[in-house]
Amino acid sequence: MFSRNIILLLLLQVSFRVRGDVDGVNGPGATLTGVSLAACSCPPGPQGSVGSPGFPGIQGPPGIPGNHGNHGNNGFPGVAGAKGTEGSKGQKGDRGDKGDSLDAASLITPKVAFSAIRSLSISSVDVDTPIVFDHIIVNTGSHYNSTNGKFRAPVSGIYYFTFHAGRHPYTNLYVKFLKNGLLEAAISSNAADNYDTASNSILIHLDQSDSVGLTLGAGHALYSGYKVTTFSGFMLFSDDGLLAESRLGN
Repeated sequence: MFSRNIILLLLLQVSFRVRGDVDGVNGPGATLTGVSLAACSCPPGPQGSVGSPGFPGIQGPPGIPGNHGNHGNNGFPGVAGAKGTEGSKGQKGDRGDKGDSLDAASLITPKVAFSAIRSLSISSVDVDTPIVFDHIIVNTGSHYNSTNGKFRAPVSGIYYFTFHAGRHPYTNLYVKFLKNGLLEAAISSNAADNYDTASNSILIHLDQSDSVGLTLGAGHALYSGYKVTTFSGFMLFSDDGLLAESRLGN
């Protein structure tokens, strides 16, 4: 088998020179030249056995880093944790500054109230005419004037007023509630073949010395029989009283 493999390797023409000491052939120092071996056409031998694995190669250099991947979606919120333990009580704060002192007079709200009736009716008038209520029922503090028909506020505050008036048959009724001469509210009733009454009320802020009163509108008449025409009012609370209450924290 080995000789056959040698012959296969010598398929090409080979020229070689042999020097040797071969007795009986060429003699000492004989030289053989020009020896040619003709190519031999032989069938291939069987496949050899697999050789042993070679030694591992040297590790290559690191590769180029790849691109960053896309951000992933946000995860679902986690379950709420258990309630923590209650912390210790904090230190007591510093004491606040002393507040302003209040005297008893600052907490007293003046008592103001009146109610009056008009005794006489008023025929149709050509100009606006003040309505004077001559019959006084209540006038606590004496702040309603039965001479000119006006109420004057003794202190600034919130006041409530209500007024009623009667109407003659076949006449129109229009009564105005004025504060310092300016219209704030009114009552009216159109002419008909019977007697009628109308009323209104108002809650209003008055400054000290503001005045209010009722006036019959021009071209109208007023019926005062059976005490149907009245004017009343009182103070709910003063501005000073509100201030005092706010300072007390009420």
